[in-house]
Amino acid sequence: MSVTDPAPEVADLVELCVPVGGRVMVMSDLHLGQKATSASESTTAELARAIEDWDGPGVVVLAGDCWELLA
Repeated sequence: MSVTDPAPEVADLVELCVPVGGRVMVMSDLHLGQKATSASESTTAELARAIEDWDGPGVVVLAGDCWELLA
């Protein structure tokens, strides 16, 4: 892609089929960095427990800003 080419399209709408009784977990703005902090360890442990305890069908959505790639 050259500088003058338009940016590639990114879908701003994604449809997911979740069955009746299924769960959806959406997480965003976690800002997890390369080095663990007490806040990031607590957050990831809580998310891991929630997913581990999950029973049945569902979807986990990472909705943006989950990692600090520039830090």
